Formats: sequence, C-alpha cells, structure tokens
Amino acid sequence: MTVEQKKNKKQIGEILRDRGLINEIQLISALAEQQRTHEFLGQILLKRSIISDSDLAQALSEKFELPYLNLVFDQIDWDVVQKVNPTLAVEKRCLPLFQDEWSLTAATVNPTDAQTLSEFERYAGSRKVRWVVISDRQMDMAFSEFNKRARRRIQEKIKDQN
Repeated sequence: MTVEQKKNKKQIGEILRDRGLINEIQLISALAEQQRTHEFLGQILLKRSIISDSDLAQALSEKFELPYLNLVFDQIDWDVVQKVNPTLAVEKRCLPLFQDEWSLTAATVNPTDAQTLSEFERYAGSRKVRWVVISDRQMDMAFSEFNKRARRRIQEKIKDQN
C-alpha cells in the first residue's frame, strides 16, 4: 500500500483546527490565500507564524497515517545515509535513517510527493521502506550534521595520507 493510498480523509486544515492549533477564521483566511497563490495550506500557516514546522509535520503524519519522529541524531545510522545519492536526499528532502535485513526506515518532510517517495523506494531495492515524517527544521539539522561528519571523514583521510 502506498503512502497516497493510506491517507486519512481529513484535510490538513481540519486536522490543525481539530488539534486546536488554528481557529476557523485563520483557516478560512489561509484557504482564501491558497486559492490565490496555489501554495500548500501548511506553508501559508507557517509563513504567517500561526503553526510551527513541528505542528505541520505532526498533522501530515496524521493525514498520511505515518509515524511522526522527533529525530535524535543517535537514531541515525550515518553509514546508511552515506549510501544515498546526496542530491536526491537534499533536493527531495528525504533521508534514510537506518536499515535492517528487510527494511529501510526513511524520513520525509513531504509525504504528499508520491513521485519522490517512489524514486526513493527504488533506491532501497528489495527492502521495504518504512516512512516517518519529520519537520523541516529536523531535516535541516540532520543534513548539517551529515555534512560535518563528511568533512571530518575527509580531514581524517587527508591526515592519514600525510
């Protein structure tokens, strides 16, 4: 079953309203802006500082019936991260976190992008991909940490060669 097939019938605005994160007036106003700009409702509410990126990630998690993960770096197998095409990971905002013999757990900030999720699943090969949703901020922090680790590895290799 794909992520698209699993989605909850409630819209993001309804989920946020039901959680008490926005009121009816904020929802109607944001929906009117969405009609004009064609932006995602969640992005409009973020831009207006009505919700946090964590609030949006949790609502997307509910909408697509995927676990929300409050990412901690020691949950990440950095060797697994190294194996993915960095351009795919950064551009598509998807990150492999860890794997076992049968599955790969990967994080996304946008479970609505079925094409990207499918492309990422091809990378996983025969492993089943178990998707989790994280916030944009958490994804940025993970990429930053990965870059630090990659630079450190390069510096160590240069040092070993001298």
